[in-house]
Amino acid sequence: MIQQLETSKQIVEEAEQKYKRECKGRSLALTRNVYRLVNTDVFYVESESSNNTYYFVKFKCGVLEWCTCPDNSMRTGGGQMRCKHLHAIEFAIRLGTLRDIDRLPTEAKVRKVVVIPSIPTVSTKSYTNDDYSF
Repeated sequence: MIQQLETSKQIVEEAEQKYKRECKGRSLALTRNVYRLVNTDVFYVESESSNNTYYFVKFKCGVLEWCTCPDNSMRTGGGQMRCKHLHAIEFAIRLGTLRDIDRLPTEAKVRKVVVIPSIPTVSTKSYTNDDYSF
């Protein structure tokens, strides 16, 4: 019973996180610049917190969805949850706020990819011949 409650709580928390990201994505689509490079699947989504700073996004719905934001790099690995910038692209397409461009404006700064290297775990157990059966 306790296991079911914990699982249900986790499902609700994940749904709330997804809804929050979708809402932020919708807000970005309505209030910030969302660009697509002409005839490509390359997008630039303006940062919510700083003007003229853009996240580089590769987006082909259901095929390729990748963003340079820290959230996408750290928390959404494995396709578990989409970042707000990916949602912003979908909303910009639906709401008609997406703009096609042939190049990013010269004053724009593109955020670099944030990569957190994974540190391999090392076992501290020392093995002896007693650990194996030969």
